[in-house]
Amino acid sequence: MVPARIPGTEVKARLLCYLVVNQLIARERTGEWLSAEHLIESARIWVSGNAPSCDWPERLEMVSAAMELTSHARDLPFYADEASMAALFLARSLFLEEGNPVVKNVYHLCAEYLSGKG
Repeated sequence: MVPARIPGTEVKARLLCYLVVNQLIARERTGEWLSAEHLIESARIWVSGNAPSCDWPERLEMVSAAMELTSHARDLPFYADEASMAALFLARSLFLEEGNPVVKNVYHLCAEYLSGKG
């Protein structure tokens, strides 16, 4: 993972990465992007297990960013089969497999976006 430059930036980048990966999976599986409501719920679930100090405005900021950033992320290499998409997550969890090349690429895009470079 890219080291955080500002406290809280890494948490935001990880949440944003999680939301963008979920968007890409939804698009690949259904041909549709997730709704804002679904992203809000996904953010709530992720925060409850990963960063309980991430407050409501920060979550909404990341949901909005995910909706914007996903259009850029769709140009990244992504998996089309169920087994490969499942490998984006640690076994039986909602945690992303940070060593996965797709997750690394999405995380890098998210970190750049948050640092104002993306």
